[in-house]
Amino acid sequence: MKNLFILCFCLMNAFQVSAQLNLKDSTAQIVAYWNKGEKYCYNYAAQTIEIKGTDTTELSYSESKFELEVIDSSANGYLINYTKLSEAVSISDEKSPIASLLKRVANIGNSISITFKTNEYGSLQEIVNFDEYKNSLMSQLETLIKEMEKELKDKTTREALNTAIAPFMSDAYVYKSIEPITSLFSFHGYKFKLNERYTDNIQVASPFEQGKTLDGELQRYVAEFNPETTWTTFHSVTRYDKEQLKMTTLHYINSLLPENQKITSTSEVPEMSMDSYTSFTIHLGTGWPGYASFLQETGEPTKTKLKKWVIEIEL
Repeated sequence: MKNLFILCFCLMNAFQVSAQLNLKDSTAQIVAYWNKGEKYCYNYAAQTIEIKGTDTTELSYSESKFELEVIDSSANGYLINYTKLSEAVSISDEKSPIASLLKRVANIGNSISITFKTNEYGSLQEIVNFDEYKNSLMSQLETLIKEMEKELKDKTTREALNTAIAPFMSDAYVYKSIEPITSLFSFHGYKFKLNERYTDNIQVASPFEQGKTLDGELQRYVAEFNPETTWTTFHSVTRYDKEQLKMTTLHYINSLLPENQKITSTSEVPEMSMDSYTSFTIHLGTGWPGYASFLQETGEPTKTKLKKWVIEIEL
């Protein structure tokens, strides 16, 4: 895979490499050198796996293709269009109404472009047409709900459908749905010493409570650097605060329980952990991402759930 990247990029903007790599003090910096009209297609694959002892079960799998196109450039930054071209989803329990819902939701948003604004380094600044994109998604979701309610005769199942669809009707879902794309620009502009790890205290989204955040730790570093091609691999590790993770789990469980069964202490919540690992391979001479992967590991006493995605440029 990296050989293909080298073939396409090793000679591009070679005269600019010194602006991103300083061998004297061993630092690397990703700076975007993009031209209006440039566009690349990427393949995206996501998978959710559950592990219990020696048994491994695939809960869901999806594949999609999207395009990134530079529609404007200036001394102050760039405008980039993101368009999802296609998506296919498989769910382990194909016959359940919720599985049907998830598969239909996956196709919502195809062909709707999102416009990102970056600074001169290529670091994401804002989603220019967020409201327009969100309103379009919400309109399609409402139509989908009405269609499915007509198909479902059982009242309990319809209520379960409305509960399942609620998370999709929020700003948080809209941002989450494009997180793999926005993360491609998360290293742009920063300077990294090649043999140093950088640690920051950050706020991370609660996995259960919409709009709530938890304390977390983010560690980033240069994992691999090829001085001949300037392809550089960056790693990041995010760890959730375990006690706050237990607390948000308690709140979520209590929201599902009747009053006389509610949990009163986090000591009744099993020990949990949530860590995520992300890798990006980016060309320093141009700032274009070539490959990215993500793994989130949620550990419980009896099982582990893995969420994975991979993005790869199509050449």
